[in-house]
Amino acid sequence: MKKLIEHIYNLPIRYKLMMIYGPLFLIIAISYTFIIDQNIHKIQGYNEVVKFIETTNTIGKFIYKIQYERAYTRLFLASTGKEKEEDLIRIRLENDTIQQNLVNLIEEQKDKLQEKKIYEEIRSILVDQYERIKKLRNQVDEFEITSSQAANVYTDYVANLVKVVGLKENVTKIPELKEKLISYIILLSYHESVTQERGFLINAFEKKAFVEDELKRYLGILALQDGYKNQFFLIAEDALKDIFNKTYNLDYEKEVLYYRNIALNQDWEKNIKTEDWYNTVNKRIDNVYEIIDKTRDYIIQKSKNEQRKIIFQTSSITGFLILILVLSVFFTVIVSKDIQSKINNLKSLQNYASKIAQGDLTINIQKSEGKDETAIIINSFIQIVDIIKEFISNMLQISDLQSHQSAQLNTNIQQFQDIVKNIKEFSVNLSSSSEEMTSNLNVIASSIEEISITINEISKHTEENQKKSNELLQVLQKANQIIETLNKSTKQIEQVSSVISDIARQTNLLSLNAAIEAAGAGEKGSGFAVVANEVKELANKTHQELKQVNQNIHLLQESTNQTNETINLVYKNFQEFNHLIQMFSSSFYEQTAAIKEISNNINQNLMAVNDVNKRVNLLESHIQNIEDMLKKIHELSQQLKENSNKIHLFLSKYRT
Repeated sequence: MKKLIEHIYNLPIRYKLMMIYGPLFLIIAISYTFIIDQNIHKIQGYNEVVKFIETTNTIGKFIYKIQYERAYTRLFLASTGKEKEEDLIRIRLENDTIQQNLVNLIEEQKDKLQEKKIYEEIRSILVDQYERIKKLRNQVDEFEITSSQAANVYTDYVANLVKVVGLKENVTKIPELKEKLISYIILLSYHESVTQERGFLINAFEKKAFVEDELKRYLGILALQDGYKNQFFLIAEDALKDIFNKTYNLDYEKEVLYYRNIALNQDWEKNIKTEDWYNTVNKRIDNVYEIIDKTRDYIIQKSKNEQRKIIFQTSSITGFLILILVLSVFFTVIVSKDIQSKINNLKSLQNYASKIAQGDLTINIQKSEGKDETAIIINSFIQIVDIIKEFISNMLQISDLQSHQSAQLNTNIQQFQDIVKNIKEFSVNLSSSSEEMTSNLNVIASSIEEISITINEISKHTEENQKKSNELLQVLQKANQIIETLNKSTKQIEQVSSVISDIARQTNLLSLNAAIEAAGAGEKGSGFAVVANEVKELANKTHQELKQVNQNIHLLQESTNQTNETINLVYKNFQEFNHLIQMFSSSFYEQTAAIKEISNNINQNLMAVNDVNKRVNLLESHIQNIEDMLKKIHELSQQLKENSNKIHLFLSKYRT
């Protein structure tokens, strides 16, 4: 199976087209044969219907003429040969001719009738039983048979002729025609029943009575008439009903009904002439036969119209298929030539492709002006060749540019390596400086911590002196109170007050010196200690003088006022001294806060320096990574240069 598929793939395109069109033509031919066969069968069916109508029409005429022969025979026998002799001879000759025509028609349809197995039966009725009619004629001429007997023979033969029509009823299988034929046969039967009524009433009016069971049979004939008529209107299509209604003469029906009522009521006293009845009923029979003729013409016309339609349809299909076949052959030839041209173009493309594979791009392919797939392929191939040429040209330029850029990249890499080396040296120096800075900051932090401890100690001493100064102020207040009390009793206090005044001045100077020394004491407050000593000696001297004042208290009365003023002055001086001590204490507090802030800043700087050390270490790691990447870039640059040389060498093979 695979080999077969591969073989099909390798076939030329024209053979592949034949493989496509061959089955298609075969399908069309089979479909055409099937359609034509169906149409031929339909045409044959319509032809058979036409022949059947013609045959049936001939049979109808034959029946009609046989019925006339029957009527003339009865009149002839009733008049014992005095009436209707010439008419009887003429009608017999006509019937012989019609019978022979019928036999010929049946022989023409022998094959079809044999297929339906009805040929022998029909021939027996038309030939063998007609011999009996001929014998009957001899008996009539010799007056060897009665009128009723002769009428019965004719009636039986007519019934057999009607049976022939019934046998040919299945002549077609076309549904719409079958219904029309059944309607037509019903009309023939209706005509026969009307004709039979004529014979029954002729006998009745001749004999002025119904013989034996004739009345019963006559009523049966009337029932058949109504049955056939009702059946016709039940089965027939509207067009046939319209033909019947428009052609049927109700006046004839009324005249027949008049005679029929006389016969049924057996009102023989009215003395109805047979000739009158005969003429009246013949009008009705001829009227019914006119309906049959119009119905036959309608069916034949419809059959011929359908034949024309089928022939036109068949001719149209045949012409259309022939046109398709001609166009298919025409287009197949054109397409084959076009495909062959395309194949030649594709072979040219194959040669061009082989040259391109060998590196020859100098070929010049002419652009196709067509718009089909091959033209698109050729033009696309030309575009591809142009693109390849442009691509190779661009690639050569890119290759040269890559070689130049590779060399430039190597130079830039070398420069960048030098820069990285300098950065690495700077990083080492920065790391060394950062470590030294960290050590110095640690030393400064230690010194600041010692200064902070010293200031805390000075602050403590300052607080103690402030407390003592406050106590001294309290003493001076008490002394001022005592002096005020002594102011009234002694004046000698003035000398002591003078001394106290001197002491106060010295104390003032000493306090000032102490403040100055305290301000310039700097780190350890050594000057403050000197001032404290002086203050202490002054206190001792003041104490001694007070003893003298106590001894000379009686002398103090004179100088109470002066002493009071002096004490007040001393009190103020001590207040100022106390204020200076407070200022000195607050200054120490501010220095302490500043030192703490400096310590915090140093700690922050120390943290920043540590962070710098970390970043320096990270920088060294990055520098190492950069050096590794530069090595890889240098290697890739070398590979790029080698690949560029290879591409240049490969593309140089193609001639553009």
